[in-house]
Amino acid sequence: AMAIMDEYARRTGEKVTDIMRVKLNNQTRSNNPNYDTNTHNEIHIDHVEYHKTIIYYINDSDGDTFLFDQKYDPNRTHYDCKTVGRVTPKQNRLVCFDGLRYHAPSNPVYYPRRYIMNINFVIRCSRYNSVK
Repeated sequence: AMAIMDEYARRTGEKVTDIMRVKLNNQTRSNNPNYDTNTHNEIHIDHVEYHKTIIYYINDSDGDTFLFDQKYDPNRTHYDCKTVGRVTPKQNRLVCFDGLRYHAPSNPVYYPRRYIMNINFVIRCSRYNSVK
């Protein structure tokens, strides 16, 4: 994870101030006959405080990551999310986005497994004065 974060900092010029969480996910092929490549799992965010998210794809697979147009707002109770992007797992591919953006994984349909590393982190940024 540190090599990924070091490369992120080098390419963006942003200073990573805190790594909140690093986890590995192993999703297996869906056995649901109604599950297809346009199906996704639960729409979510990883944390309610400001952060960025990196998803690093460890293997080639299907099981896209869906990104939605809505971001978390503590004053809202209803979201009508629309898909604005999809990222297909390719070995060594990385996607980074605002951690408050709603997103959802999907299980592979054709490949046996989808392996990813999920990193949630904070950067020093003047737009977010509460971030240290």
